[in-house]
Amino acid sequence: MALVTLDTQQVVENLEKAGILTPHARAISFVIRQSHEAVDVATKRDLDDLGKGIDANFERTDAKIIDLRKDMDAGFEKTDAKITDLRKDMGANFEKTDAKITDLRKDMDAGFEKTDAKITDLRKDMDAGFERTDAKITDLRKDMDAGFEKTDAKITDLRKDMDAGFEKTDAKITDLRKDMDAGFEKTDAKITDLRKDMDIRFEQIDKRFEQVNM
Repeated sequence: MALVTLDTQQVVENLEKAGILTPHARAISFVIRQSHEAVDVATKRDLDDLGKGIDANFERTDAKIIDLRKDMDAGFEKTDAKITDLRKDMGANFEKTDAKITDLRKDMDAGFEKTDAKITDLRKDMDAGFERTDAKITDLRKDMDAGFEKTDAKITDLRKDMDAGFEKTDAKITDLRKDMDAGFEKTDAKITDLRKDMDIRFEQIDKRFEQVNM
């Protein structure tokens, strides 16, 4: 008897309609095709046994899926519980942190108020100090101006006295030059007379030498 042709695509579609995932449906179709090709004739009994085996496999798979879902649901419940506890702890921690931040802000504001008060007092003292300094500088400038006026007056008087002194000195130098010139004239006259006397005496000496040699 000839082997009946097996439509594997139809098998896959039927399995998918039954709720089997496509990869599982294709695997089952492949097993059926191998079984179909392994014998020359497929009897009704063989098909019934194959159907029972498939049903048993599906039952075991469904049981595993049910157990897996139970474990998954239990795992999600535990995870949800942990998340709930974590959220509670997180909320409590944020409340504590907010309280600490509130206290810190109060202390910070109080500190800034004290600092502002100190800065205000410091500015007052600084302004008063600058006012005193400005007054001292004003007095110092007055004294300095008065001192420079006195110094200018003294310098003016000194220049007058110096000019008068130089005038007197120039007059004395002029008189000294006149006396010096007169003195040099007298000295030149004396030297001239002295040279004349010297020449006369040397002439007399020369005449004596001539008389001795004769």
